[in-house]
Amino acid sequence: MADFKKKYDVVVAGAGVSGVAAALAAARMGQSVALLEKQAVTGGLATSGMIIIYLPLCDGMGRQVTFGIAEELMRASLRFSPCRLGKDWGGPGGPDARTRFAAPFSPAGMIVAFEKLLADAGVDLWYDTLVCKTVTSRGAVAAVEVENVSGRGRIEGKRFIDATGDSGVVRRAGGSVTTGHNTNGSTLWFMAGNPDPGRRYPLGANVNIQTIPMYKDVDLDEKYTLSGKGVSEFIRHGHGVVFDHYSQLYAKDPEDRFRYYPLYLPCMPLFRKIAHVNGRAAVNADQFNTRREDSVGLVGDWRAAGKIWETPYGSLLPENLEGILAAGRNICSCGDAWEAFRVIPAAAMTGEVAGTAAALSIAKNCRPSKLSLKQLRSALAAKKFVFHIDDLPPVSAGAASDVFTEE
Repeated sequence: MADFKKKYDVVVAGAGVSGVAAALAAARMGQSVALLEKQAVTGGLATSGMIIIYLPLCDGMGRQVTFGIAEELMRASLRFSPCRLGKDWGGPGGPDARTRFAAPFSPAGMIVAFEKLLADAGVDLWYDTLVCKTVTSRGAVAAVEVENVSGRGRIEGKRFIDATGDSGVVRRAGGSVTTGHNTNGSTLWFMAGNPDPGRRYPLGANVNIQTIPMYKDVDLDEKYTLSGKGVSEFIRHGHGVVFDHYSQLYAKDPEDRFRYYPLYLPCMPLFRKIAHVNGRAAVNADQFNTRREDSVGLVGDWRAAGKIWETPYGSLLPENLEGILAAGRNICSCGDAWEAFRVIPAAAMTGEVAGTAAALSIAKNCRPSKLSLKQLRSALAAKKFVFHIDDLPPVSAGAASDVFTEE
């Protein structure tokens, strides 16, 4: 028997960027929303993972392509951050401003800003609460079992959103997923004291994000990503890399410890890709700049200018499982498309779509898979969403672009 029981309209698992966006979207449409988070902060990899760059909301050709809560969260994250947007995007510009609609941010600033938005929307935020089991009824998700300091609880909902980053709710329901291969996801990001000017992501006069390689050409598949002991091994390896890095630095000059030093390590494993749902539609590697008739939003590719991805609604719908939508890294984006969709702007956009669809499907008394695409798009269009590349304005002459890499 459960130690406690709660019931909500919408239950969102995972308070990373996608979960925050989903919870905000559903709550603002009048639904009661629980946002479950196993850590003690919002933001996921963006904050506790120290991935402190809000990647572009534009296509690198002078056009904004991602709108709505994705833009709201970016601007909120800069409220308590010593970072600037470029002048083309309504910011003051400056030496650290990017040409594209992107900016680094303070992780603590993002956390407190997100909490205020969630509180204002009436979202019931459950910190230190781990989802342990998914309960299904007649092929639909009906509840999740969680554990926290109160014991084992049961949280029921009319709709669920899996924003865990590893499709944990869907997996625990027996849903079909595809695991990721992190051969290029082997860079450790951590906060460091470093007085050198010109660092990529400065957070003050003597603080920035340091990046150092963890592995070389290692496929971080299920051995690490979906293994409890493997996750521990991966994290400890990263800590060892930091230990060796500073030990070697100080061996050359012991005085360097007064100039260069680690400040804070990530509090979650830095896997880029873990497991995405197998959806009723997919975004495949060759489908950039391709029209998708059921698109519900656009994402610019952070790695290159001029590449835009349309997002089919079916990529948020797990196959053979009802009552639940995927958001963020969990959506069905395959191969190179997964690289484009696993980052903050896409997480926020798909989170908002999932939250909106969950709320609408409750209001219309239908399954998310049966929700009218026209009705969903109408709700998203009111938030300035654009669904097809052809609907964007022409490319600006002479538009410049930043290049983003993870190293």
